[in-house]
Amino acid sequence: MAEINHYAVKSPKAFVVKRARGLPNRTDRAVDLGHWVERNFNTVEDRSIAAMAPATAAVRARLTALPGLAALQEATLDWHRAEAARQIATPERHAFCSQLVLAGGSRALPPDRAAAMYALYPRGAGEALSRWPPVPRSCPSR
Repeated sequence: MAEINHYAVKSPKAFVVKRARGLPNRTDRAVDLGHWVERNFNTVEDRSIAAMAPATAAVRARLTALPGLAALQEATLDWHRAEAARQIATPERHAFCSQLVLAGGSRALPPDRAAAMYALYPRGAGEALSRWPPVPRSCPSR
């Protein structure tokens, strides 16, 4: 068994690059501020993998010692940094990156607030909650 941690939201700059690229398996879905807010939860710190750090470092050292691999990795990182800089140099994407920074981190709603939001969802529409948060008719007060 393996535990895989996939971070859909790494940083505002990386997200701007992701937005320009689009989603690989959902071309109909916008990569927008809502996409960021729905995934930017940094509320749980899990250091259980820390015990594997020495073994991971050893494997990484063996991999980067393979001919050409370290150079390829550095080229990839250089491309990503340059692409982020190129994207953010445009007014529209600079504004978007600024919005990401202003949005900050997301946090889970308290159970009573989540229940209030769920109660606003129209019943009988024949579709499941496929997107959170649903667009409310009116938002409950805090």
